[in-house]
Amino acid sequence: MGLGGFLTYKLEPKITQRGVTRVLAEASVIFSLSITIVTMSVLNLHNINLYIYSSLMFLPFFITGFMFVTVFKTFSLNSNLIYFFDLSGAAIGSLAVIALFDGLSVIKTVFLLGTISSVGAILFALSSKSKKTVLITLFVLLVSSVVFVQNRGDNLEIQVGGDEKEIHVALDNVYWGARLFRN
Repeated sequence: MGLGGFLTYKLEPKITQRGVTRVLAEASVIFSLSITIVTMSVLNLHNINLYIYSSLMFLPFFITGFMFVTVFKTFSLNSNLIYFFDLSGAAIGSLAVIALFDGLSVIKTVFLLGTISSVGAILFALSSKSKKTVLITLFVLLVSSVVFVQNRGDNLEIQVGGDEKEIHVALDNVYWGARLFRN
């Protein structure tokens, strides 16, 4: 996220020139697409290196950092209100994700996040008054919605490792005396 903020600093004149709401709409579109693309890539690329996974996961956080710094820099007079809504949204999201994981599945919840973020892109696009940006964001909303609806989410298996995990090694080693306690 810090690198995204650094990019905002470097691109500040270009952001002002293009228009902040248009840039935020474009960044929101990229964020929405990155969630879907990164999730699909990670789920379909089995047995790849941890560094590749980490590099893929970097993109949404990078874009988020760019957007946060752009919003706080542009609307600094309202930063207390922006921060309030940021924290409130995080709290609501933290509670909602529990129900969504149970009701939808982890993967389908991630795709839903991509769809919701494309709705945010539309709001930025509408305030930018750029017809091209509005059309692109509507298209991304459509794509995100189709991916969300078409993907059941329960047919995707996340690989979390096997018997080589440390807990298994500790439990299997009789001399260590490791055991699990259950109430």
